[in-house]
Amino acid sequence: MKKNPLDGIRVIDLSTFLAVPTCGRILGMLGADVIKIEPVECEFFRIEAPIFDAGIPCTNEENPIYLNANAGKRMIAMDLKTSEGMQIFHELIKSADIFITNIRSGALSRLGIAYEDLHKNYPKLVYGHVDGYGTKGAEALKAGFDSQAYLARGGFLLDLTEPGCEPNEQVLGSGDCPTGVALTAGILAALVCSKRTGVGHYINSSLLNTAIWAGSMHLILVQYGIEFPRPRSHPFPCALATSYKCRDGEWIYFMTSQGVMEDWITLCNALGMDDLGQDERYNSLDKQQALAPEIVSILDKVFINKTYAQWDEILSKTKLCYDRVLHLLDVIQDPQAVANDYFIKREYPSGKTVYFATPPFKMSNLPQEDLEKTIHHGEHTREVLRKIGYSDSTIQELLKKNIIHAE
Repeated sequence: MKKNPLDGIRVIDLSTFLAVPTCGRILGMLGADVIKIEPVECEFFRIEAPIFDAGIPCTNEENPIYLNANAGKRMIAMDLKTSEGMQIFHELIKSADIFITNIRSGALSRLGIAYEDLHKNYPKLVYGHVDGYGTKGAEALKAGFDSQAYLARGGFLLDLTEPGCEPNEQVLGSGDCPTGVALTAGILAALVCSKRTGVGHYINSSLLNTAIWAGSMHLILVQYGIEFPRPRSHPFPCALATSYKCRDGEWIYFMTSQGVMEDWITLCNALGMDDLGQDERYNSLDKQQALAPEIVSILDKVFINKTYAQWDEILSKTKLCYDRVLHLLDVIQDPQAVANDYFIKREYPSGKTVYFATPPFKMSNLPQEDLEKTIHHGEHTREVLRKIGYSDSTIQELLKKNIIHAE
């Protein structure tokens, strides 16, 4: 029988929203037993969908936003502010290899479950924590969501917007998901260390740190005076690094690869404009940069004459780096994404079909995630408590006291 990489590894997931839950989903996909702790009254992210005002359901039967972050986990619900709830927590931690959370440091300390607290009694435990702004400095305890701690504070909302315009909007969760991946990478390294040495480590991944890392190449360029964003008519570094509109309204995006001039001549030949490729006005990178608006204007008049499919047929015979500019909904049907299993399709009883993105790596012999499993509030509370020695009568008593919740 084939084993998954993390078979036998137990993860306690005390988190909400998206970054840390994403980490838990990836660990679960790799075979770990991920036990997600929710409050007795259920976490807000489970019932958040209606704030988007788009008719997105958040029922036990259909809750795609919550499933996206928490697929594959066992769900228990309990009150950690009670001594009984905390006793359950410690029973779970005894059998755990990894603990992940995005609870703010102050609250963790008040509960007695900060890293220093748990490391004393569970020295092998790997402790993963996500926050907004890191563990040091005046704003270490400040609340952080990806919208402000990653996108706004990380420089993405202004420097990717035309000068003088309002801060632009970004894809929701686009800071949370890479932060969750970063946390996963640190946790897996710490897990190897723990298994080798018997000593667990604290791993912190902040939204701000991940934003700075994600924009690190851009950050170097701006330190050398490169201004962003550049208007489409003034692309950087040349006219082969921008988009052109086709006859059918689709856009084609180019990026020069190895040699700008080699790509320029290749493009001109493909367009049947050999003379343009030999024109001395455009035969160096410096000239191309200086005359980029002029070149863009010329190419605008060319690309508008054919559809994207027609240009694709022509350009696919070259080594030019280009692609169609897609809407998010187009990506779901992208044949290349489908061929590589970048989505999992789930059909709900309501008749709605939802496509879920898979984590951003593939591993040989790893079974595909099962997104048909339910993740109801408190769905596995009884099962998990029985496994750690709680009797049915004790579980019933805890339910009566509202210390736990179970379906």
